[in-house]
Amino acid sequence: MKKRFLLFFLCISILVSSLSAQAEKNTDLESTADRVKNLIGGVCASLTGEKEMQAWISSSLSGAPAADWYAITLSQMGAYDLSSCKDFLLTSFKNTSYKAAVTRQKFALALLAIEADISSIQSEIDQTIGAQGIMSRVYGLHLLHNGFTSETYTEDAIIDTILSLQLEDGGWALSGSVGNVDVTAMTLQALAPYRKARADVQSALDRAAELLSRLQEEDAGYKSFGVSNPESASQVIVALTAMGIDPFTDGRFIKGEYTLLDAIERFLLPSGAFSHTLGGTESPMATVQTLYGLIAYERMLEGKTAFYTFDKTEVAPVYERNASSVPTYKRVATGIAAALSAFAAVVFFLLKKRNYKNYLFIFILFAAFTAFIFLSDFESADDYYSSAPIQKEKVIGQVTLEIRCDAIAGATDKKHIPQDGTILASASFALSEGDTVYDILVEACKTNKLHMEKSGAEGMIYIVGLGYIYEFEFGDLSGWKYYVNGVSPSVGCDQYTLKDGDSIKWLYSLELGNDIEP
Repeated sequence: MKKRFLLFFLCISILVSSLSAQAEKNTDLESTADRVKNLIGGVCASLTGEKEMQAWISSSLSGAPAADWYAITLSQMGAYDLSSCKDFLLTSFKNTSYKAAVTRQKFALALLAIEADISSIQSEIDQTIGAQGIMSRVYGLHLLHNGFTSETYTEDAIIDTILSLQLEDGGWALSGSVGNVDVTAMTLQALAPYRKARADVQSALDRAAELLSRLQEEDAGYKSFGVSNPESASQVIVALTAMGIDPFTDGRFIKGEYTLLDAIERFLLPSGAFSHTLGGTESPMATVQTLYGLIAYERMLEGKTAFYTFDKTEVAPVYERNASSVPTYKRVATGIAAALSAFAAVVFFLLKKRNYKNYLFIFILFAAFTAFIFLSDFESADDYYSSAPIQKEKVIGQVTLEIRCDAIAGATDKKHIPQDGTILASASFALSEGDTVYDILVEACKTNKLHMEKSGAEGMIYIVGLGYIYEFEFGDLSGWKYYVNGVSPSVGCDQYTLKDGDSIKWLYSLELGNDIEP
């Protein structure tokens, strides 16, 4: 009898422990996501200064160091217009010599990433594959994977060659018999999309991942040519995310109390950029490579394709990045289920139906119901929208918010577009410590029952539509911009932290803000 009681309560204890562990995991994920978001925002601020990101792209990207890498990275970050650098990238491809095969391939990749017309260079790709050792095969495979065609090479043929070059220790290198961190990681990035179709690829990936784990330093970082640097760590992050491995939580890549995220943060400079060496100065390559490693991680969290897969199709998120607190109805439902389960167990005991299978059946039902509750979100329109002010804690002041579309008022007969341009007249909102422009916009839309649609990861949230008025609806340069105290900030709306007395305006522009005066 005692054994059966112990079994029952052991089951309940295991379930409670698992739920607690899951809650802790959600908190850790949120903390890591916030750190990544802040690092990405810092890099963007270091690039643009006082400019908005789109303005920096249009005016400065083509002349920036590592412009090809930034083009690829920005294309995978969000809805930016990168057309201004198409001619630069195409000219750069054509001006590189035959010997610079990998350089030409990177420019071609950038052209693919920004959806440029690559018909004029399509036939030249055959000249680059294999012309500069293993890396020209790695980048050649990226190109074929993303739509380039070759009359000489197939994806399987390139994969076969790359696999034949895998060293005894499981890695790859430009020369010699010892695997190199960067070359191994970059090779994994190219092979990863084929791991489900080819068992030999998956086997090679597993061997290489173990090598990358062994090559990590005690502080979770990596060395290249004997020097600790963030670029190598970033290449590993891109490789692991392409393989479906969380680089910051997988135990193989945690050394002591340090993670790969800790490793790259050591190279962070006050400006938001990164140095190549500890205590060094700003390095454009270290900065952009660290940035695209972070973007690769963001894409993994959002369930998007790997960094080197230029598929613009959005997919459902893999991880829900909600706050770790559990909604009240979930706690109540779980409590009721636990009480009913306990009651059923007592009934079985009193009826002398004490076979352990009875208690196991109760536990399974309870676990299934709890999983359903915790993995589901129920919210009606009335729950989401509320005309009552949202109650806040730690209120530090007031801000105002206004939403207008004067640029298109009267220019269309669409009924949802107000003739006077006023979607939301200036209204006051309580400001809590840490509130961002995005937080206040969400509150405004909820309390005033306004439509809003967004895109992008945390730290790069972009407002696609307000009041059923969408970006690009009135031209290629049309869309929503926000202003705080008459100035257009250079960071995303969920990165701009407000202060007491700030005035926020969301304005619809036809020319990237050049046609409006806040």
